[in-house]
Amino acid sequence: MMKKFSIFCMIMAFAGMISFQVNAQGNNAEPTLKVGMKAPKLEVGQWFKGEPVTEFKPGHVYVIEFWATWCGPCRAAMPHLSELSRHYKGKVTFIGLDVWEHGKEMPEGDFYEKARTFTQRLGDGMDYTVGADNPDKYLEQNWLNPAGIRGIPSSFVIDQKGDIVWIGHPINIDPVLEHVVNGTYNETTKAEIKKAADEQAAKNKEHMAKIEEYGNAKDYKNYIATMDKLINENPSRASSYIPIKFKIVLESDQKVALKMAKSLLKTEKSNPILLSNVANSILDSVPSNKKLTKVALSMAEIVGSRSLENDFSANQLLAKAYHAQGNVSKAVAAQQVVIDFLSSYPSSPQIDKMKADAQAALEKYKNGKK
Repeated sequence: MMKKFSIFCMIMAFAGMISFQVNAQGNNAEPTLKVGMKAPKLEVGQWFKGEPVTEFKPGHVYVIEFWATWCGPCRAAMPHLSELSRHYKGKVTFIGLDVWEHGKEMPEGDFYEKARTFTQRLGDGMDYTVGADNPDKYLEQNWLNPAGIRGIPSSFVIDQKGDIVWIGHPINIDPVLEHVVNGTYNETTKAEIKKAADEQAAKNKEHMAKIEEYGNAKDYKNYIATMDKLINENPSRASSYIPIKFKIVLESDQKVALKMAKSLLKTEKSNPILLSNVANSILDSVPSNKKLTKVALSMAEIVGSRSLENDFSANQLLAKAYHAQGNVSKAVAAQQVVIDFLSSYPSSPQIDKMKADAQAALEKYKNGKK
């Protein structure tokens, strides 16, 4: 049965994937690299995918996307960027550049293999050119810091003249890119884009109020219909809205949820975050429904194959899914990866709780307890 909840909180829980991930290396100085300026020289430490780009050729448009393997919001943006890259093939070159890996989980300068492996495992989930910053942090020092960027994902659009015409979150890039490609990006169209965005934001607010109302009234039909409006009107945010819709479908009709889950399993293979959210909803809500948990396991295995082998959330999901299907050995093995990952983190109230929870889950899996 649906419990009373805040739709805003629910959306934010899933939409953490589309929020800026703040990085402590940033600063609050006035930006010296701004829209309207020439794009800095592009110096990349290593290229992992696609043709290397060493200069911005006149007459061509470029999107520079900064990301990191540890950044969930970056992963969430990748399927949409891949879709745009395919749509604008031959007109726009999309370049994903890994930054801020330094000093995180690997020694200075040893992050290339991690970024390369991530790129290879994600496959068509990054359907564009991919590279990484060098150990001297050229991209950080000549792009991110001068632009005052303190979080990723973050994108730059470079126009046909080599000028920076837009800087922002990739979720908002669609209307800008369309006008830049068509040569119609100017003060008039900027105002039109802002007006359209403001109007859509107002409509979204109305939709969310209705969704909250329908949720509290357990009016599943209107709830789902309104979620569909949100998805249709905000395609770039679909990855955050679809798992919310699925959660309500799951609570209202498990047969319909099974059909939806099977469809998502086929269509969203390059979107591990969406699959992870849907699988977690199944495993947390109906762990005894073998048909649904079987689909959840398939999703978890895709998430695992698209992530780094020691990925915390992927292995946590795999362990939960294997446990639901009664595979004790695989559940224990995946959960042990989670525990090993956490063991390298220094003690803090939050980390200590995560370690305790992970250990408790491991014992449950070992004992075969539900």
